[in-house]
Amino acid sequence: MQTLTGIFGLHAAGQRRRPLKSLVALAAVLAGWGARVALTPLIGPTALPFITFFPAVAWAAWYGGLLPAVLTTVGGALVANWFFLEPRG
Repeated sequence: MQTLTGIFGLHAAGQRRRPLKSLVALAAVLAGWGARVALTPLIGPTALPFITFFPAVAWAAWYGGLLPAVLTTVGGALVANWFFLEPRG
């Protein structure tokens, strides 16, 4: 069976470099924040501030492993607390 190793820069989880894993966590947090900002008019400002960060953590865990998932969880909680929970900022 042919694997995707080497195509589009994909490697086995153990072969990824640590800076790339950190970028995965940062990208997941930014994606969760962007999705939350984009969906605020549809779901309302008070509806579950963490809802878009659950898929972000799952994506980070799937792509990067445990460390990016933990970093995404912490980053998502901080971003949601800062931007979406009262009092904001």
